[in-house]
Formats: sequence, structure tokens, C-alpha cells
Amino acid sequence: MSNIHVDIPCTQINSWLCNRGKLKKKWQSDLRALQARVKEAMKALDVNIQEQIEGDGLGYSEVLNVLKALESQQEASGEAVKTMFGGYNSDLLKSWDEIRKAFLQDNLYLADSGRTLAQKVKYDIPRMRKLIQESGRQISDLSRKVSDKRQQSKDWRDKFKAKCEELGVQGVDVPSELRSTLSGLPAALEVVSKCCHETAVGEAMALYRDYTNFLNSYMREQRDGKESSEGKSFKGYTPTLAELTTVREAPAYDFKAAAKASENLSREVENGWSIVESKEAAAKPEASDVKGVKASSGEEIDWDFDVEEQGGVSEEKGNAEDADNDWDITVDETADTSHQASGKNGAKDNAGCDFKQSRRQKHILENEMLRNGLANNLLELSCFLKHRLTELEDGDPIGAGQYSRRDQANLELARRSSLVPVTRCLKAVDACLEALKDSGLERMLLIQNSERYVTRLADSILQLDRNANKALEAITKLEARQQTVRNSVDKITESLSRAEKTSKELQEMLETTLMKMFPEAAG
Repeated sequence: MSNIHVDIPCTQINSWLCNRGKLKKKWQSDLRALQARVKEAMKALDVNIQEQIEGDGLGYSEVLNVLKALESQQEASGEAVKTMFGGYNSDLLKSWDEIRKAFLQDNLYLADSGRTLAQKVKYDIPRMRKLIQESGRQISDLSRKVSDKRQQSKDWRDKFKAKCEELGVQGVDVPSELRSTLSGLPAALEVVSKCCHETAVGEAMALYRDYTNFLNSYMREQRDGKESSEGKSFKGYTPTLAELTTVREAPAYDFKAAAKASENLSREVENGWSIVESKEAAAKPEASDVKGVKASSGEEIDWDFDVEEQGGVSEEKGNAEDADNDWDITVDETADTSHQASGKNGAKDNAGCDFKQSRRQKHILENEMLRNGLANNLLELSCFLKHRLTELEDGDPIGAGQYSRRDQANLELARRSSLVPVTRCLKAVDACLEALKDSGLERMLLIQNSERYVTRLADSILQLDRNANKALEAITKLEARQQTVRNSVDKITESLSRAEKTSKELQEMLETTLMKMFPEAAG
């Protein structure tokens, strides 16, 4: 008989029983009253037993579970569960057994079981399965986001390290480290100076001057007749290239002397801070101790002079004036001195760095006006050489005949202004411009001249590290959400297993009961 199933939809079991007179027409109101009784009885149970009840269920299956739990608890305490007449010893067990019997009256347990089975099969179990599927997709999406954030953090960290390596900093105290890169400024400027000292650059300067003088003389010959008739004289242009000449005539930067001067400056800075610290550590003498000091013999020595500060005001006078003024200033002796010490050390480092930079040996190209003039000279020279190449490609506008009518010097100028020498000179001048426009050199000059640039550059570098840390924080939050979803899935899976188990038990109980009620339905 266990293999025979009653072919009745679970949602229609109660109406099927009502039609056959097995349930009262008012079974719903009776069941609600009984469930209220169960709810009131639940308050007397232990918390452990209440937690074992699934959800807010107050039906017949929950009553049976409570009875089993109470019997197990009674047996664990060593007391007898039932009397010799088959009744329960405990009043609590008796009250729950009465509730069980109330369910059996008028077949209310069948109505409750049918409705519970329909609820679980049609709504609860599909909903929990859908939640598990959605949670699985959510976990997969969170895993993908964690992987993306981890890659983003790695990329930001790599960019931070690459930027630090590019700028030559460690990334610990970026502003101070950027200022320390100024030690390489003379070497970078010396590269520009060496490029300007190239022989090809000198040849370009000479060619520019000679070719300009030649054009002046040529144009003067062409215009002498016309200008003399008009009473005017031709004025040509003579290039000076003063800044470029100054750089070429300047001696090379002496790195050994600069290093020795820097060493002496470092020693002066350390000694200076040692003196300052020793003065701060020493106790401030009283006004009376300045004027009169007792010798070892006990006599007082009068030095017969006043200690003057700036403005020629004696210390005694200053102290006397201060004694008449109540400045209402108090000093917190209990303040934490660790921050003062750290601030002093930071100020010492910054002040020492600024002092060294201000006292170190300067390169000639650190003069901004000279550097700008040099750039203009090089650009002027480059434009002339490029224009000359264009003339040679299109045909010399003056023509070889004009050169041939002149002396040997002009013929030599024609040779010097041909394609190969001009190309060589242009390459040397462009090399000077490239060295002057080097990104590292420009950055060091900006660091030297603009504190705001140092702040902005340091912030842009540290922003890369902050972005990496934000990505790590996002990973932590995503992993926490992922773990929360996993825990929720575990709980839902456990509830789903219990719901499926309860549904099978209710199905078997209903089938067995209905086959006993209607033996003819079993065939």
C-alpha cells in the first residue's frame, strides 16, 4: 500500500475533504483558535527548543516536534517521561499533549497538514530554490569584482612604483625626496652646456654670422642705387647670439668643488642644529645672574656691561619691561612632547635641505634669463639652418654665379653652407634643444622655483598609492559581502532541506491517512 499514491493536488486536499464530510465548514476558524493556543504555549518553552522550530510554524508537525524535544529533555534529566498508566509526568508535556489531541479532533491535523504541504510545495520551496540560484549568481559577480579590484590595485601599485622610479624617489616622504633630486640639477644642466660646446654648434654660429653678413653685402649692392636716390641707407641684421656665446665661453662646472662645498655645508648644518639644541636644552639664566656672578671664593664679580639684543635694548631693561606686563600666557607642562620632537626633526630636515640648496654652488644655466636667452638663440639658429636646407632643396636663390663673382672667402662660405655641413650643424643644434627640453631637467627647475608644483606633483604621486589602497579596501568590503551571501545560502539550503523533508513526511502521512479513510480509493 506504500507504493500507491492518492492522485489529489495538494492545493485541493482541504476542499476535497470538506466535500466528503471529513472537515467542518468552519475548520479555518477552529484552526486559527488552536494555533493561537499553540503560540501561547510556545512562550513557556526553553529558548533551545524554540530555536528548533522552523520559522513561525504553529501547526501539527511543530506540535509533534515539540513533544519529541520535551520527551528527550525529560529523559536527559533522568526523570520518567510517562506514568505507569501511560500519561505524562510533566505538566508541560500534558499541556502539549492536550494540544496534540485537539488537532486530532474533527481532523484538524489533516487540514493543517494539507495547507502546510500546499504552502511549502507551491511557495516556500520554489522561493528558496530561486534565492539559492540568485545568491549563486551574486557570489559569482562578487568574485569577479574582487578579481577586478585586485588587478586594479596591482596596476595602481605598479604605476606608483614606476612613477617613483621615474622621478628617483622612494615614495616614503615624497615632497622631501623630490627636493633632494635637485642635487642632480647641475649634472643635467652640464649636459646642455656640453652640447653647446660642440664644434658643430660653433660652426653653425659662424655660418649664421658669415652668411648674414654676406646677405647684407649682397642686398646692399642691389639697393645702393635706389637707396642713394631716396636718401636712405640699407641697414642689415647682424646676429649676436649673446647667451649662447656666454655659455660656450663659460668654464665647465666643477663637480669636485661642489661636492666638497656640499660636504662643508652639511657639517655646518649639523653643527648649527647642535648649537640650537644645546641652547634649547640649557636653562634660561635669570636677569640677576647676568649682571652678577659669584666666583668660587664667594665674591660677586661685576662685569660692568649690559647684554644688548637687537635694537640696542639691554636684557635688564627688557626683563624689567616684561615684568610690568602680564601677557596672560600659560604653558601646558603635560603636553605630549613626541609630536614636538617629530616636528622639530621634520623642520630640521626641511630647513637643512633649504639651507643646502641656497648655499650650494650654482650652475651658470640656473640663471633663468640666461637659460631663456639660450633657448631663443638655439631656436633662432635652428630656424636659420632649416631655412637654408629649404633653400638648397628649392635651389639657391642667390645662385652659384653670385658666389663665383666674389673672392675666395665667399667661395668658402658657399662650401660651408652646402647640404652636408648645414645638416651636421642642424643636428648638433637640435641636440642642444632636446637636452634643454628634457623632461627631467624641466621638472627639477620647476621643483626649484615652485613650492606649489612640488605639492601638486607629490599629491599626484601619492594619489596612485591612495587609489591602490582604496581598491584594497573595496576588496575587503566585497569579500565581507560575499561571505554574508555564502552564510545566507547555507541557511537557506538548510531550510530548504528541512522543508523538503517535512513535505515528504506530510505527503506520506496524508496518503496513509486518506487510504485508511477511503479504502475504496486504493483500488
